[in-house]
Amino acid sequence: MSLKVHFQPAVSLKVGPTRTIAPLSAIFLSSIILTSCGGDDYNEGNNTTEFSDVRLVSVSATGDTADIAANIEYKISDPSAVLKVSATNEDSETISVNVGTGDYGDALTLNQGEGSATLEFAITPDPETPTTPIVLQSWLTANTTDSKNAGYAFSTTDYTVGFSTTATRQITNLTGLTIVPIDGSYSVAFNETFQAKEHIFRFRVNDQNGQSVTGLEEAFNQYFSIVENGVSADRESIDSGEEQSDALSTYFVVDASDSIVQAGSTDAVRESVSKTIISLYGLSDFYYRQFATQVRTLSSMRELTYDRTDGFTSLYHAIDLTLDDIAANTNTRQKAMIVFTDGDDNYSQNYPPNLSKNDTYNYLLGRIQTTAANTLGGLAIYTIGLGNGIDETRLTEIAEATQGAFVAASSVEDLNEKFSEIYSLIRSTYTLSYLSPNLGDTSSLVLGIDIDGVTDEYTIVP
Repeated sequence: MSLKVHFQPAVSLKVGPTRTIAPLSAIFLSSIILTSCGGDDYNEGNNTTEFSDVRLVSVSATGDTADIAANIEYKISDPSAVLKVSATNEDSETISVNVGTGDYGDALTLNQGEGSATLEFAITPDPETPTTPIVLQSWLTANTTDSKNAGYAFSTTDYTVGFSTTATRQITNLTGLTIVPIDGSYSVAFNETFQAKEHIFRFRVNDQNGQSVTGLEEAFNQYFSIVENGVSADRESIDSGEEQSDALSTYFVVDASDSIVQAGSTDAVRESVSKTIISLYGLSDFYYRQFATQVRTLSSMRELTYDRTDGFTSLYHAIDLTLDDIAANTNTRQKAMIVFTDGDDNYSQNYPPNLSKNDTYNYLLGRIQTTAANTLGGLAIYTIGLGNGIDETRLTEIAEATQGAFVAASSVEDLNEKFSEIYSLIRSTYTLSYLSPNLGDTSSLVLGIDIDGVTDEYTIVP
């Protein structure tokens, strides 16, 4: 039988009640199909298997491998069998698989006629071709000394598990727009092809709730306009408008206190963060911290642990230490900090010494503003709060201090969607290239946007 793991695009974004703007990229772990393995050399017994659950567990430090766990229900005619698994990509390169140990390699010995087993294996997504399937082949052999005389398990059951990294977002009441420039992004050069001066700048477009409006690149000339020195430019002079992702350095700050355990949220948190890392694989480098009473630096999400005896939340301290890391990072990538918590800070008032909780928060807010102003590539902080124990006001202030965003998850079931929103915000940066016949000095360029009569403009001073 074979198990196919597909990564495929999906979903679209709508701005307004009916207008479809563009498809968004997403990754799905889907269409897990079990089929029978046959052949003259094989003896297919009356054996069955069925996967009851396939889930992402964690990822490596770089996001280039993902740990998958799968539960399998089996029924075999022989009371003793070995379950074996292999995996390859389209180039027939072997992918790491681990379902057990023993004399039979990556195999799991089954000692009863029916039951369940847990498979663990790693997949390697390809950032260049994310839709390429990874093929997993598995089989049960009842005769462990000769795999050619095997009773093969098979099933016609299809199983699908969502692996979405960008949720569909509907903006049904668009009442405001804001153009948010990317500091330091403006550049100008002479375009020899068109004998024109080419102005290039990057920005985001936010709605009235501070959420990014994505997908506008499909009709860039329709939505955007340029006024140069008080004169409207021809819309065709906007040579290109792309929604693209800059190279990033992403810092995860994750709540690992006992409240996460008691709420039964540990697996959902680990999975949501891991999916975000895979989504940014090839685009970002990654740094990790977890916090409860103490703040720990992790080398990857595989090291994330929870302590049932640790019920405190050093949220501000964790953010402060991460700001130290960002301030010391001299690369020119944009810096993004993603903070997740299910509670209010109840311990960082002891850091720095002799400050109250409010003083500590105000100290942190000042540090965020100072660090953001001096960070190469810029800094945006995104905060995610789960449940009723969070301080929405302060999480919002922390995010907005860097033109980031706060999102609230009402339940653990919402976490994937909320992390997907953050992923979408991080990646939704527009780059506009404007060709000007004015080869002299330009005193000002005004970028305008108009979506169904909702407008904003921003003055760029070269």
